[in-house]
Amino acid sequence: MTPNSKIDNPEIRWGKLFFIVAIAFLIIRYNGYPWIIKRSSDVLFTVSALLVLFHLIYRRSWHPFWQISRGALTGVLLILGGIFLASSLSYAVDGIKFNSETIIDFGRFLEAGVIAILAAFFQSRDQGFYKKALLAQLSTSVYFLVLVFPRAAFFADTFAMYRFQVFDNFPSGVGYYLIVSLSLTITFLFASMGRDKHSSGLNATSDPRVKNRLGEEGVGQKRWFWFYYLVATGFTGVIIWTQARGAWLGFLFAATIIVSVWVNKTRGKFLMKVIRGGLVVLSILVLGFWILPNYARNEVISRLFYGVRPIIEKNADFFETKTIEVVNEVIDKKISFDFYEPSRPVLWVDYAKRISNRPLGLGLNHVRSPYGNNLTGPHNTILEILAMGGVLALLGYGYLFYLFFKNVFRKIRPVTDWRWPLCLLAAMGGLMLAAQFDNMSTFRIMWVILGLGIYAGFGQQEPVLNSQS
Repeated sequence: MTPNSKIDNPEIRWGKLFFIVAIAFLIIRYNGYPWIIKRSSDVLFTVSALLVLFHLIYRRSWHPFWQISRGALTGVLLILGGIFLASSLSYAVDGIKFNSETIIDFGRFLEAGVIAILAAFFQSRDQGFYKKALLAQLSTSVYFLVLVFPRAAFFADTFAMYRFQVFDNFPSGVGYYLIVSLSLTITFLFASMGRDKHSSGLNATSDPRVKNRLGEEGVGQKRWFWFYYLVATGFTGVIIWTQARGAWLGFLFAATIIVSVWVNKTRGKFLMKVIRGGLVVLSILVLGFWILPNYARNEVISRLFYGVRPIIEKNADFFETKTIEVVNEVIDKKISFDFYEPSRPVLWVDYAKRISNRPLGLGLNHVRSPYGNNLTGPHNTILEILAMGGVLALLGYGYLFYLFFKNVFRKIRPVTDWRWPLCLLAAMGGLMLAAQFDNMSTFRIMWVILGLGIYAGFGQQEPVLNSQS
């Protein structure tokens, strides 16, 4: 019997509920909010973990828990072990003492690992849990569109005027978060554009399980196309507004993954589907840009063409100038495109040199390399992991991602509803690319996706824990 929320133990039901609500609040990190609000997700994840711990002790379920979670546990323990070893060496060799910052940083890694383990555990007991988690994440993003976006767009909210960063201290955090939301909506958008090429015999079978796996519940339902299109356009507008270039690249990579899988899984001529898919993504990008308020569009353009702003400001207010006039100025003056961020290579080279001398890591409290006024750390997640915990921590990360991709790739099969594994695959691909330009080793939504993907069966028969175990 497959476990579900109706027959699960009370502590597990409540643990899953708190975990789902925590996901919905993940984006809320703004320091201006009261502590209980900005740390609500941390509190809820902690309560969920304590309920699971109570379940394991009270029900004496350690062995089944280890059977299910041993992969995630192994990876997390390697990461934490590497960090502890590197920090201890840093203390012994360099005299860098542990302090409150060390404890806080270690707590972030511990929380991230617990999130992945909990996601895998809950998924093992409820094979529809990944849907609930993804929809919970989507709920906050929809809030952006319905309530926050119109206010910022039409009333020039100073909190969002230059770079959209509502809820978070950094615009890039919003951008990375929306990669997941866009992966979900764009996957379902493309799934609504054409039926699975392996589903021609769908109506010939009476087995409801086969029908579901073939995508009867949504794949190919064209009536949903414009709904997904509008939602995706709104999310794209927000992610463009954040001006987080790593998030832009992550979104484009996620969209590329989705289009590639859609081309492979649906019926039609290959070249025509590629052109059609490319045009759909391009139209979403263009419309997402043009739904932004004028001042936001101009700011985005200046982010890509630095030289245009000083030229406009000689004669007019840059933000009051019509966007089409700014574009014409870029073309007329042949202002060069400038996507390159000079600070990143400086940090990467410095950290690479330091890590090469200490392959076991620099530890949590290492002296971070600054650039300018506010950039610290390597702004590359691989270098960040190596700096914090050395090769041992990197091995732990690598093992977790190996488990994730092994399971997800195995589940994207012709006979399955490929939308859901594709959502996780595209989201993780986009986040991994964005992570090469920022410090994202403990970015919590990525750990949620990681834990879900390690164990999700996506409708296929999978070994699951008995609800009474």
